[in-house]
Amino acid sequence: EAMIGETVTYTFTVENTGESMLTLTWDDSLGLVPVFDHEQTGDNDALFEPGEVWVYTASHVVLASDADPMTNTATVRGTDAEGNYDEDSDDESVNILHASIDLTKEGPASAMVGETITYYLNVTNDGEVDLYITSFTDSLLGPIGMSDYVSGDDGDGILEPGETWCYEVDYTVLGTEGDPFPNTARVDAENFFGEDDVYDEDSCSVGTLHPGISLIKSADKAEAMIGETVTYTFTVENTG
Repeated sequence: EAMIGETVTYTFTVENTGESMLTLTWDDSLGLVPVFDHEQTGDNDALFEPGEVWVYTASHVVLASDADPMTNTATVRGTDAEGNYDEDSDDESVNILHASIDLTKEGPASAMVGETITYYLNVTNDGEVDLYITSFTDSLLGPIGMSDYVSGDDGDGILEPGETWCYEVDYTVLGTEGDPFPNTARVDAENFFGEDDVYDEDSCSVGTLHPGISLIKSADKAEAMIGETVTYTFTVENTG
């Protein structure tokens, strides 16, 4: 298994199973060029003689465009001095581990002007590799940081697969945000090698509760004499 950006080193072990000295040529599905590393068995005379086993290596940095699993097939051809040859192939598969992140944001359905409300933001690593958060911002709240962090990390500062980090941010409603006022949070992260960038967004909308009042005043008579009692009725409605 390997992450995007990680270096995979392949080892190629070649044995001369014939009866003559061979010159080797290579073909590889990933375009790798095996480099001689050492003779596992042999007399170290730089001649690939019958019975000898030579070991080669080559490396490949996993790309986002590589297939998953990443299957690599190598073919080696051994040619003798007369032009006769034999060849053999072998393959190796590597599973690619991918990053993924999930963000949820929640807040109250409504709030009054001047009221302080709390937003709850949860970041979950639902992928296969450790994640490192590179950016966490909110269109209303601004940057989200460790001062807003509440729980979830095991203490190593790495958002590991299956972990959920919880954040809480307070905000005082101004009344100028609009009604309702939506806002969107976004978190960005990458793997250990600074590759496989992932992000997620979530939005929350809060309705603004505005005060409103209506008063109707009426009298029980349109005319009255001096000394007569007039009764007034006051009808008040909360229209907010």
